[in-house]
Order: sequence, then C-alpha cells, then structure tokens
Amino acid sequence: MSKKPLKVYTLSKNIDTLKTYLFNWSIWPDFEKIKQKNGEKASLEFIAVEFGDTLQLDDIEVTIIESNHTVDTCGFKIKKNDQAFVLTGDTFINHEFASLTNTLNHNSSIKP
Repeated sequence: MSKKPLKVYTLSKNIDTLKTYLFNWSIWPDFEKIKQKNGEKASLEFIAVEFGDTLQLDDIEVTIIESNHTVDTCGFKIKKNDQAFVLTGDTFINHEFASLTNTLNHNSSIKP
C-alpha cells in the first residue's frame, strides 16, 4: 500500500543485468511495470550510482566505494553525524578500500 516506489540503488552498468536475470518474470516480476495500488507510479525504481557518489538518505550519508572483484561490485561508507563504518562484500586485494578503512577514527572526527 506504499505510495512511493521501492528504490534500488545500483551501479548504472548493473541495471540491465538486474532486469535481464532477476526482474524478468521468471525469477521475480518486472516491478517497474507493476503500478502501485495507491498511485500511478511503478512499484520499483532503479537509481543509478557510480563509484565515489555520495547519497544523502535522511540524516545518513552513503558513499559508494569500488570493490575489487570479478564483476563490478561496490562497498559503502555509511556515516551519520561523526560516526561511520565501511561495508563491502566478497572482494580481492583492494588497497583503496583498506586505506579508507584506516582513515576512519572511531574516537573523533572522520577523515575523507
């Protein structure tokens, strides 16, 4: 009964893959084509993001970080006020991600 679509934030180059292999009426319905019961909007909306983008979601800041993997994958720096953490999934050696992780200071300010 939501009046807003479910927003799926994904790397722009992965949108077609999600549509082809996941939201394809075999695995899941194509929710972009299903209208909400209480509105005119689609039930799902893809939002393209790129490495380095920072999203403001209410009072939480999410920065998209490149992960080193066999396919395009990202991790995240999630920050609220003066606290932050980083999160990534399966990844190979990634010096940039390790460097970012090492710059976070849990006792005081956060460095970029």
